[in-house]
Amino acid sequence: CKCNHHATDCNAQTGKCYCTTKGIKGDQCQLCDIDNRYLGNPLKGTCYYSLLIDYQFTFSLSLEDDKHYTSINFMATPEESNRDLDMFINTSKNVNLNITWSSGSTAGTMMGEEVLIVSKAQIREYKSSFSNEKFDFRGNPNITFYVYVSNFTWPVKIQVCFLWRN
Repeated sequence: CKCNHHATDCNAQTGKCYCTTKGIKGDQCQLCDIDNRYLGNPLKGTCYYSLLIDYQFTFSLSLEDDKHYTSINFMATPEESNRDLDMFINTSKNVNLNITWSSGSTAGTMMGEEVLIVSKAQIREYKSSFSNEKFDFRGNPNITFYVYVSNFTWPVKIQVCFLWRN
């Protein structure tokens, strides 16, 4: 299998990889599913689902096609604002969670630029707030938060949301 480090298994007849990260596709796990809002570059990093602020997203990985997935990644780039930002995630099964931020806009390519905010193992729910005082959303228009959800088993349901605090 030639899967660019994004699969542990492939079809024995065709060599097509079973990508383990939702949003990464292609026979060699070499593409992001841009038609479904996944951005990034799996050849240099990974793919992220691009979240909108003030919307709750639900991902139900329950189809047969989803059974190889063990991770999904999200990114959120807040519009300029001087309010605090709340974030929550809940899942139907235990997951590992890493949240990072970066002030560059190089999604999925420059891992070293990301700063770790939190790393949790085997959780089902997490809530946090990102203060404007610390992150300066208005002065940092390219700030992006990255949410890495991993180590889950199929099937799983994941809800994630970033909300401006009033």
